[in-house]
Amino acid sequence: MADKQWWIVPIWWMWIQIMGLAALPLAYRFFRRLPDRGYTFARPLGLLLSSYVLWLGASLGLLRNSLGGALWSLAVVAGVSIMFYRRRRIERGSVDLNQTEPGLGRWLRTHKSLVLTVELLFAGAFILWSILRAYSPELTTTGGEKFMEIMVLNSIGRSEYFPPHDAWLSGYAISYYYFGYVMIAMLTRLSGFPAHLTFHVGVALLFALTCTGAFGLVYNLVKGSEAQGQQRTRRPVSWVFLGAILVAVMGNLEGFLEVLYSARWLPEAFWRWLDILELNEPFNPSLPPSLMPARSSWWWWRASRVINDLDPLGNSMGIQPIDEFPGFSFLLGDMHPHVLALPFVLLALALALNALLEGMEQAGETRPPGGWLRSIRELPWLIPLCLGALGFLNTWDFPIYWLIFLAAYGVGRWAWYRQMTRSLVWDVGLTGGAIAVLGVTLYAPFYLGFQSQAGGLLPTLYVGTRFRQYFVMFGPFLVALVGFLIVLALRLGPQPSGRRLVQSWVSWFCLFLLVPLALMGLIVLALVLTPQGRELLDGIRHIPAVYEIVGDQPWGAVLGRLLLVKLRTWVMPVVVAAMAAMGVALVPMVVSPSVTSDEESRPSSQWTGGERTSLCFALLCAAAGLLLTLSVEFFYLVDNFRVRMNTIFKFYFQAWVLMALASAFAVYWLSRDRAQVGNGWQRWLRRAFLGGFWLLFAMGMVYPVLGHISRAGNFDHAPTLDGTAYLAESQPDDYAAIAWLNAHVEGAPIILEAPGTGGSSYVYEGRVSALTGLPTLLGWAGHEGQWRGNYEVQGAREPDIETIYRTLDPLAAQALLDKYGVTYVYVGPLERSQYDPRGLEKFRTFMDIVYQQGNVTIYKTRK
Repeated sequence: MADKQWWIVPIWWMWIQIMGLAALPLAYRFFRRLPDRGYTFARPLGLLLSSYVLWLGASLGLLRNSLGGALWSLAVVAGVSIMFYRRRRIERGSVDLNQTEPGLGRWLRTHKSLVLTVELLFAGAFILWSILRAYSPELTTTGGEKFMEIMVLNSIGRSEYFPPHDAWLSGYAISYYYFGYVMIAMLTRLSGFPAHLTFHVGVALLFALTCTGAFGLVYNLVKGSEAQGQQRTRRPVSWVFLGAILVAVMGNLEGFLEVLYSARWLPEAFWRWLDILELNEPFNPSLPPSLMPARSSWWWWRASRVINDLDPLGNSMGIQPIDEFPGFSFLLGDMHPHVLALPFVLLALALALNALLEGMEQAGETRPPGGWLRSIRELPWLIPLCLGALGFLNTWDFPIYWLIFLAAYGVGRWAWYRQMTRSLVWDVGLTGGAIAVLGVTLYAPFYLGFQSQAGGLLPTLYVGTRFRQYFVMFGPFLVALVGFLIVLALRLGPQPSGRRLVQSWVSWFCLFLLVPLALMGLIVLALVLTPQGRELLDGIRHIPAVYEIVGDQPWGAVLGRLLLVKLRTWVMPVVVAAMAAMGVALVPMVVSPSVTSDEESRPSSQWTGGERTSLCFALLCAAAGLLLTLSVEFFYLVDNFRVRMNTIFKFYFQAWVLMALASAFAVYWLSRDRAQVGNGWQRWLRRAFLGGFWLLFAMGMVYPVLGHISRAGNFDHAPTLDGTAYLAESQPDDYAAIAWLNAHVEGAPIILEAPGTGGSSYVYEGRVSALTGLPTLLGWAGHEGQWRGNYEVQGAREPDIETIYRTLDPLAAQALLDKYGVTYVYVGPLERSQYDPRGLEKFRTFMDIVYQQGNVTIYKTRK
């Protein structure tokens, strides 16, 4: 198997190519306004549509989750894609619309350079990341969620229909957003290899799709912004690689800071001021200075914890925010929903850019655009299907990219509606409502059985992000975007005047500050009006660090005092100021007339139509990213942790993607000859921002280079794609028994093993069910509590499992096994270490031994 495992990479490449080819005709027609005609998004689109057909069919009982079901789903997508392509071509010919539009074959021949570049990028990223993951393949229980993720994959693999059973809570379906796992499980089935071998190839695939998606978006912005005959500093393809690197590879500045800390090039006072956990500690005298972080081989983990929340008195809080970014996630190698969704949030942004281009093109029409229901009547289900998939992939991505799509849609149609604001609002509102309703309806089987720990919104009253740590997280993007905005403002020229620019900036600043403050105030007011809310607020007031500042003052005064504490962190005013500048820059481009033949005679039109569209979209992405980082300063989503930890995690991750894309275009735009405004200090200013960006970019690239060296153990061992190979040495008896179960047990009979009780997670318990997909009574109880929002079922099962293993009465044990429908009982090293041997021996009296090797015995109920 060790020799054959590397065949997984070309086999997966083949299948994802087939899925991409199946969806390419559809993508070519639907994304016809994009310069790349959707070529870079065909693979994720094909994977999404094929998985959707399989999932929906299996959820409705029309298809089996099998190899035949997967092939049938792929065939359906190919058929629909070809039918849509041919129908659109016939329609265009019959009404004499755009008869010069090339067919797909001709377009591929005339764009060979782009096609070859995309294919090389995808294949290179896929192979590279497969190799890197093979140097740290362990599906372990610590430092991530891989045990949980392999459990979901194996559960889906053993489920004939959907929803899939939950291998860590027998008798229940998975209550988690599992659509991404359906995609990986589908490819796993098509490849013919088990999930513990394909897991890391799946991560490599997600990385490659993310790289090509980011490449495609920036390519479309760059190519679209260049008017025919315009002088260029570089070929577009040479710039858009920066988008892929910023989104998927580059790290934050923590990796560079690790080098400075290990080398001791800065005094301890600096590290105390920076206050990143573990870096704020005194130097270890037993470790010599070094350019390679030496305190731990997991030093790179700290990059996901650079935000250190303090209470109002300046003391570090217990639970710290998670500030992951894609480069960290791909280095870690977890297949968590936020990673599974990455290629598809980029697909959602492509839909938004397509909608913006469509609206801009319709600006010169004499009839209204007609809204979403008319403009995409040829394929009304694709947009809500793709956007709605985000709710099933990583739930909070749906509202984020739904709003971005609507913003792009509205900006694109502004030029036509102009003075008809009410009509524009009605159009955007109807579009948004239709997409939201259809986006949920198309995935109704998932929502009908979904439970969640989410519990609404609460105000972020007494913590705030310090700007120095915010800059460590987003520094390269902030420099690029600020330079972009300043040069853009200078490009505005004398119209409007400097005074009007300042007035406009102040108006936007007040808007972006007062609206979230008003929202936070409304949340507080809603809490004050309910007994539970008042109890919660009183609990916050009586936190010692809070009470020392506010005492027993009324809540109006309390909010004012706490707001002053938050303002000292500087993130709130700085981000609001940047967003206000984006509002100032965006409005002239949105409201300027459409490009016409007399455009040069109008001083207000300073950009070509394509450039204006690219600038608008880049500004929308940047504004959305900044808004996400600003929102966590005002409110957070309530979960079991009761702090803003996961809200920062969810929002910062998407903010990174959005700001990375905007920054890639900003750097390209600043580097063009046309971006050189004025003389003297203005040119030096532009060069200073570009130099600052490239310096910070180099600092950010320290993280992936050194991080992968540490993660791979200096590459001093043989690579393998087998995520369970480490068990052959550390737990050989479990390894052999799990292999036997996977080879000899069909279907999904229930197996009993030692659980992770007391709300525990990240433990070795639950290993048999995770690595086989066979359902057990209870696995990681803590995760089950998070997914379901309660601990009722888990709490009821814990004593029954204890009784089954500990009781000396065979009848009592047999009665409980019958109650839960248990077929197999697993007794391995873990069970022998936790339970009395006399209790374990009783299973011999009423069950058959079907497997026995080393310290593992597997019993099966007698028929």
